[in-house]
Amino acid sequence: YPNPAQTLINIEFEKASSENCTISIVNVLGQIVYSKQTNDSKIQISVDEFPTGIYSIQVSCEKKSMSTKFIKQ
Repeated sequence: YPNPAQTLINIEFEKASSENCTISIVNVLGQIVYSKQTNDSKIQISVDEFPTGIYSIQVSCEKKSMSTKFIKQ
């Protein structure tokens, strides 16, 4: 959240406390424009430099994964 976003997005997800997760943001061309490994269940990402468009957020943890989309204005 927020969606649509202009400068920052906040990502919250459920995971086991010791799980290491990878967060990736992919553009409509399938290019990974952001990737980070984290142990946190909340993360804030600057999308200021991203071109306007639709992006997919993919969160992959050891036991599960999820994805959602957001619009960059």
